[in-house]
Amino acid sequence: MLSHPGPLPKLLLAAAGIALFASPADAQSAPSRTSAAPAISAPSPTFDVAAIRQNVTANRHTHNSIWSSPRDGNFRASNVPLKMLIEFAYDIPDTRILDGPDWINSETFDIEAKADPSVDVELGKLTSDEGKLEKERMLQALLADRFGLKVHRETPELPIY
Repeated sequence: MLSHPGPLPKLLLAAAGIALFASPADAQSAPSRTSAAPAISAPSPTFDVAAIRQNVTANRHTHNSIWSSPRDGNFRASNVPLKMLIEFAYDIPDTRILDGPDWINSETFDIEAKADPSVDVELGKLTSDEGKLEKERMLQALLADRFGLKVHRETPELPIY
């Protein structure tokens, strides 16, 4: 058994007991989603209006969707579990989301969120990648506000074989 020679980034979402991990390859190949400087200004914009409802349709596993353009302040999700929202907000695959209560996979939600029209103008000035990062930050803030999600970052050393 060998020890990993360097730190392995880990993002821990403490409120729901959910841990998100990034591999060293992920850290080298992609820009940091959580430490990049805000593209518009600090602090990042937030959604002004958001309606989150639990989806109570008879067959929850038929179809789920997320609609989010990097060019405007609108966000919509239909029949989406919280785990999928976390994947989208933190741009991390579900295989890196560990633990958490069972309901993050089983309970689904419908979300309609809209930002102030001035956010549309600012997002329209950004590149697609910058706009996507800004929308991810907006969704992270929404999840923190409405689901009580808290983020704690650590860099543990883990054994490898």
